[in-house]
Amino acid sequence: MAAVRSFRCAFSRVGSILSGHPARRTNTYPELLRIVSRKYGLSNMFAIEHARSLRDSPVNATLLGRVRCSTYSANSKDNGKCPTASCVTRHSVGSSELAAALDKLTNSATLTPTQKEVMSWLTRQPVPAEVALENLKVETAKLTADDIFKLGSELAAVSAAVALPFFEVAAEKGDHNAQYSLATILLKGQFGQVDGIQGNEKRAAKLYEELAMKGHPYAQLMLGTMYFKGHGVEQSYNTAFTLYKVAAKNSVPMAFSRLGHMYAEGLGVEKDIKEALSCWEKGGEFGDLDCYLEIANCYKKGSGVEQSNQLVFTYTEKAADKGSVRGMYNLGVCYFAGTGTEIDFTKAVEYFSKASDKDFPPAQVNLGNMYYHGLGVE
Repeated sequence: MAAVRSFRCAFSRVGSILSGHPARRTNTYPELLRIVSRKYGLSNMFAIEHARSLRDSPVNATLLGRVRCSTYSANSKDNGKCPTASCVTRHSVGSSELAAALDKLTNSATLTPTQKEVMSWLTRQPVPAEVALENLKVETAKLTADDIFKLGSELAAVSAAVALPFFEVAAEKGDHNAQYSLATILLKGQFGQVDGIQGNEKRAAKLYEELAMKGHPYAQLMLGTMYFKGHGVEQSYNTAFTLYKVAAKNSVPMAFSRLGHMYAEGLGVEKDIKEALSCWEKGGEFGDLDCYLEIANCYKKGSGVEQSNQLVFTYTEKAADKGSVRGMYNLGVCYFAGTGTEIDFTKAVEYFSKASDKDFPPAQVNLGNMYYHGLGVE
């Protein structure tokens, strides 16, 4: 029992490190492994192997450093521009990798002959991210707005900076999806989330607003979020609530989650826990499985409802069974702690394993702990 109590303590503290505020997730894999090994005694190879899988998780992928172009020099005769063909300034992949990806896309069977002509032209440009829009308009004149958008979408998987001018041209031709993608890149660029992009949240808000007025449901959601946070527009909970309401009527799953939060906190509307629960229930039915976890959290804390571990377990299980990775992890916690069910370490290992297989870092660490202490495993 002493070992179990010790593990529970470590379990809780590791979870607090990995599931805390995003600003705290700044440890690289080696640093994180040292914390786990030093503080929690995870010297057992099973534990270390599971912790090592953090290296490839989405959460920590960007913490391992981005590959920069080795030929780039701010003092070069090219005035700081990478001399390698098909390279962009401040790109997140190496120039050779980018060139190879563009060449592969140029020969892709998914492209039409006209799209391939444009790609062939693009790979000859010294810095595609800085291709003049007027030149691109000439090269893409034979393509429809939708074809240009699709080409931009293919390029976005390689480099957002390279894709941006394509979305610009397609948006000017009236493609709503291109306009939405353009707004999203500009918004993310504002916060340094896209290398090589000079963000512009005010322009992003304007683009979202134009689409929202035309009935684009996800633009309504994004514009609502901008009003909620005050990014690019004057902050207004009332406007955010209205936009989320419209997006929810257009069946956007995440809109129900946002509405539930606003009802629960009384932001832009009178506080109403029952209405919040109703929104989250609908959101779960529409596919936003985290809504079920919001309901579980309400019953766990007794926030506006009678505290019920049984309902915590019920809604967590519902989220997990429908594919929520966080739900799988939380269900493992329920089985480990006996929340709303009997303590079952074997079941805990089962659900930690499922979440771990989906690259969920806390589950990977907890699974390592279970192996280290021999709980629920042979």
